[in-house]
Amino acid sequence: VLFRSDVLLGRIDGDINESQQEDLEIIRASGIKLRILLDSALDLSQLATRDLKPGVEPVDARDVVARAANDALQLWAGKRKAIVSVGDEPCLVATDETRLRRCILVLADLLATDNREAAIEFELGHSEGHIAVSVAAVPSGRLTLDALPTPAEVLASEDPLKIRRWPVAVTSEVIALHGGSLYHGDDPARFVIRLPTAGVS
Repeated sequence: VLFRSDVLLGRIDGDINESQQEDLEIIRASGIKLRILLDSALDLSQLATRDLKPGVEPVDARDVVARAANDALQLWAGKRKAIVSVGDEPCLVATDETRLRRCILVLADLLATDNREAAIEFELGHSEGHIAVSVAAVPSGRLTLDALPTPAEVLASEDPLKIRRWPVAVTSEVIALHGGSLYHGDDPARFVIRLPTAGVS
């Protein structure tokens, strides 16, 4: 679905009108959302059996954040603004690039869902052997998440709101497997991923 919609949006098979473009962007967004949910569900099952072992290699965190923001724009079918600030200096981090990008995307989409009028800001900073990826909704009020859920809590819960947060629970665990941590806060509503830079344990 993603490949075919990208082909049609790229006008490789011919011109499309405005209505067709809007429909194709919605189809592509649905495909991205489905891929995120399927990949997160696979990670959840591997976390439950302790079989999840991320493939870690040095990557430039600037590229990961920029690609995650681009994925987010496609997920939102161009109906929301993404602001990216990553700086000019290379910022190497030892990570599973695909999973880190998905983690950023999951957090950005939760903020976008809870703050429908907000722009989503992606910011990268680094100091003292760590990087910090901040994803914030601006303007926004309080985050509707009081505490980060764990996969076990999500699986045992009957609360629909908590169950809806299961991709965030997976994200928190995946970040921890990389030696990092996930924080959340308010004013603005935001998440911060903190990870050790490459070569730093």
